[in-house]
Amino acid sequence: MTNDSGPPLFPSRVRYHIAPKQPQRLRVITLANPKGGVGKTTVASALAVRAAEESKRVALLDLDPQESLSSWWTRRGKTKNPKLFEVDAAVEAIELLISEGWHWVFVDTGPARIDLIESGVAVSDLVLIPTRPSAFDIEQTALCVELCENHSKRYAFVLNHAPPGNQVDQNLHQVPATERRHGNRCANHVSDELHGGDNGRQVALWVAVKKLVAEKVA
Repeated sequence: MTNDSGPPLFPSRVRYHIAPKQPQRLRVITLANPKGGVGKTTVASALAVRAAEESKRVALLDLDPQESLSSWWTRRGKTKNPKLFEVDAAVEAIELLISEGWHWVFVDTGPARIDLIESGVAVSDLVLIPTRPSAFDIEQTALCVELCENHSKRYAFVLNHAPPGNQVDQNLHQVPATERRHGNRCANHVSDELHGGDNGRQVALWVAVKKLVAEKVA
């Protein structure tokens, strides 16, 4: 209906177009250190459990010939979230997970096998380098730092069994300056103790990891 002397009595219906929801981007966290016994599998499994509390699409890749992460997943009852994928090549596995709409993938690597460590680094958004807070252990991380630099990957140290006080910082500063580079490929450190099952510290580590990934994506 219209009015001869003015605008329509009933305005035209306004149509709103809702933009389609964008799919969540896959984020890849790789745990790497050529030294064994520093907590790579422990950190990977703890973070995967945290991620599964927020996302229904969390995947695990075990590049460790010892299959420590696979054993952990089996003991948990072969859960669907997080879910373990058996792979031979990290790049092809990541492409598959992207096509299937997974949100997070945690890649566990073993000691000594540099080829497998590098393949895990190459596909990552963030590399976590677990280590104990001694000068000797931190020096062993040099290879991982070099791989991250070569592939332009952001990385962070996760210090396990870290004592209270400033000794952690003193040890970290014994690493050569090129291995503590700041900027887009900065090396952060998170003082954390996961082996004792400290829920608060696990949550704090997960929050820190999400922040680092978000900064990288942005």
